[in-house]
Amino acid sequence: MSLLTAPNEHLHRASWSRRDQRTEDRTRALLGQIARFTLVLTGASGLLTLLVILKTAAYMSHHPM
Repeated sequence: MSLLTAPNEHLHRASWSRRDQRTEDRTRALLGQIARFTLVLTGASGLLTLLVILKTAAYMSHHPM
């Protein structure tokens, strides 16, 4: 490293770290959205399952086999 490039070396490293930081932030945001979607989908599936169980129980109580 020469004396001419030495003062600018930190700027080069800083631009790379900012780019890496932005990529990491985007990745983290995407993972957060996927996790939120998965959680909502799981909750909706659980609620639907509960409704089916309750409807089946109500039907079976009025129509015994």
